[in-house]
Amino acid sequence: MEKNKIVSERDIFEHIRQAESFERTSVKDMLEHAQMAHQLSQKHGYQRLMLHSQFLIGKAHMRLGNMEEANRVLLDSFEHVKVLGDLILEAEILNALGTSHVYMHVYDLSFSYYQQALITAKNLEDRILIAKILNNIGEIYNELGDYDQALKYYQESLDNFGNHRLRATQIVNIATIHLKKNELDQAFELLMYGNRIAKENNDLMMKSVSLKHLSSISRMKGNYADATDYLNRSIEIYRETNEMYHIAEAYVEFFNIHLDKKEYELAQQALLSSLEIAQEIGSLPLQASIYPLFVRLFEQTGNHPQALDYAKRKFAVDEEIEENARKLNLRGLQVQLEAMTSFQQKETYRLLNDQLERKASELTAAYHSLEFISEIGRQLTSSTDLEFIYQLIYNEIRTLINMNVFNIGIYNAESQTIDYRFIMEDNERITGRSILLSSTASFAVWSFKNRKSLLVNSRQEDTSDIVSEIRSSYGQPMEAIMFAPLYWEDKTLGVISVQSRTPNVFSTQSLKTLETLASYLSISLININQAMELKEEINKRMKAQMKLHELNIELTNLSKQDPMTGLANRRHFDEYLTLIFENARRSGVPISMLMIDVDHFKLINDYYGHLTGDEIVRHFANIIQSCVNRSTDLVARFGGDEFAIILNDTNLYGAKLIAMKIRQAISDSDVGLIPQRSQRKVTLSIGIASGYAGQFTSSLDLVKKADDALYRAKNTGRDKICVDNEEK
Repeated sequence: MEKNKIVSERDIFEHIRQAESFERTSVKDMLEHAQMAHQLSQKHGYQRLMLHSQFLIGKAHMRLGNMEEANRVLLDSFEHVKVLGDLILEAEILNALGTSHVYMHVYDLSFSYYQQALITAKNLEDRILIAKILNNIGEIYNELGDYDQALKYYQESLDNFGNHRLRATQIVNIATIHLKKNELDQAFELLMYGNRIAKENNDLMMKSVSLKHLSSISRMKGNYADATDYLNRSIEIYRETNEMYHIAEAYVEFFNIHLDKKEYELAQQALLSSLEIAQEIGSLPLQASIYPLFVRLFEQTGNHPQALDYAKRKFAVDEEIEENARKLNLRGLQVQLEAMTSFQQKETYRLLNDQLERKASELTAAYHSLEFISEIGRQLTSSTDLEFIYQLIYNEIRTLINMNVFNIGIYNAESQTIDYRFIMEDNERITGRSILLSSTASFAVWSFKNRKSLLVNSRQEDTSDIVSEIRSSYGQPMEAIMFAPLYWEDKTLGVISVQSRTPNVFSTQSLKTLETLASYLSISLININQAMELKEEINKRMKAQMKLHELNIELTNLSKQDPMTGLANRRHFDEYLTLIFENARRSGVPISMLMIDVDHFKLINDYYGHLTGDEIVRHFANIIQSCVNRSTDLVARFGGDEFAIILNDTNLYGAKLIAMKIRQAISDSDVGLIPQRSQRKVTLSIGIASGYAGQFTSSLDLVKKADDALYRAKNTGRDKICVDNEEK
């Protein structure tokens, strides 16, 4: 029987090992092996293996995009692992919970989970786990747009990881920062390097991620063929690993490609595919990121009712996300409290192991008190209202300790005082008390400065090494007092104290109870401060990002415009011509080019001056633009008095119609007369080149032929339209 049990345990270990090996190659297989390990460990009573496999099940669900199930499994495993005493597994679960909340965009709670995991990992000196957590914290800053902080954490993570086989994660993440900062060449080199390392180590996860980002770079450079190829290869891997969340993200990138190319129907199909997956896996944040893209698409195509409908959907999802975030924060605060308590208890038991026999009865009593106080801790995490928290602690502690006075003092850095935010004496509230940190007659100041607890059971005790004299900040000094500092890591927050008129009323257990409550209160204060600070920081960053986005749009538009006429400038003309010419080559549609020049413009400038010449150029620019109505066509200022028009999907007949329309509009305009030219109106000469892309050696050849036609129009009398390779 025992032999069978050992074999069974070996089988369980093998399933766990297989699950871990499939984490970055096949999440479906990872889940199957983890579930098998869980079933076997439950059957044979291996609790540690059961919790390890349950943790892997939670991670697999997270990778598959099933966030609700992932959180349920991870929280359940955390509840049980606290009893087991496996600190490494505790930290791994907290780290996974942090990551699941990043997917749900609950960044403040995610940050807290990572911090709890990092504290434990550092105490355990587990460099690989530290590296993973640092990388994940970098992800939060990346999501929020603080790229310098993100880069700092990614680099620190990579330094801890060293030459580890999975270092492709950090390399690719660093590449994404350069990508978002529009440093495309650096991003490309890092992504190719990360992709190579991922291939060498069969890391399909990072291989697919790097391909997706390479697609983004190709799209941004206008190379849509490569962008599509990279994206298809990325999706192929995601389908193999069954990561639906990332497939949905890839479809969003397809949307960007089609939108750039003004392929609106294909862009809509890509978004619908992405939204279908997001709804299938129940990812509200993913849906919330997709709806604005529908709004953008329908606004661009002029379908404003549809745009409004998706804007309403976005608003509804945001409200649901906010409500879920509130619930998650309440549950998350409790998990963090339990994590910290668990760690402190284990460290205490380890350090006091040689005294356990002597203190058995005391620890038994402490257990019962702690069990009672733990209920207070759970209630503390359900509110961010400090007044409610103070009142709750007071109501509970007076049932545990016989006292007359209860105080909570909070450190005020500006005034260098301890301000008593909550004082109860004989069940009556007292306000407006504070103590200077320079006081040498205050037990509270001593406890705060030394970060030590204090128990004095009688005024007859010698306390000269603590305070210069015994006096009270208000009223008569009490016979028995206890103080415990409120602190977290290197930050001292304040003090908590109880006092009694009865001497010798407090025991060592009373002090431990007060210290435990102080720990709970400290964590509550830190969590409230961090949540408020992070929420404020998120709001600031979101506003800054919105402003930056607006400025980027404005700068982009300015960089494409000719400042004098408002038409496209030469740079934008060149970029757009390359795009339209390649589109014409692929789709087999005709393309036409018009080159336009103001006749005798030098005479106008010489006679009337350059200011009048500029006015005429602006006037002609407005007339020419008014004659070209399609959004796929482009009017540009090619030179001083020269204009160019790109006509997409337009044959020679259509190009001639536009040219004649422009000549007629110029003729009907009220532009001034040409000096010394028989009082004729200002006129234009127009050259046309038209055909299929294959008839031209390049886009520049198209421009040259239109320019040659213009030259012929200028040299054969002006005020006419000439077509390349067509007799007059």
